[in-house]
This record gives sequence, structure tokens and C-alpha cells, in this order.
Amino acid sequence: MREIFTRAGTSLLSDIFDTLGLQPPILAVDFWPVPGPEPSFAGPAYTIRGRWNPWEGSGDREKLAAIDGIPEEVDSS
Repeated sequence: MREIFTRAGTSLLSDIFDTLGLQPPILAVDFWPVPGPEPSFAGPAYTIRGRWNPWEGSGDREKLAAIDGIPEEVDSS
């Protein structure tokens, strides 16, 4: 199951939640770096405001515009 969600990508999963009218699960805001040689939890991140804003279209236009603005050299998958 994890592999399926990993390949789907966060933008697709976000669109699915938006289409269903559901608020997506959100990670806790109190995470901190894990020191040591352990595998990374995530790679580089492109920061957008973490607030869910329902509207009458599909997806959140401001977030989608921010995602569209990610430079090509950044892996956004």
C-alpha cells in the first residue's frame, strides 16, 4: 500500500481528497530532525501554506499555482 501511495504523489492524493470534499490527513507540526546516519524521512521540500481551503472548483488553486511554480530541477514527485 505504501508503494502505491508513494508512486501516486502528494498532488494527486490532494486532488482526490478535494474531489471527495474531505480534509486530507496532516502531519503533526512538532516533528524535529532525527540526528545520525538513519535514512531521511523526506528529501528537499517546497514549502506552501499548510491550510486546507475548500472551494467550488477542483483542487486548491493557490496551492496548485505554487506547485506549478516549482523549478524543474526540484523533484516534486
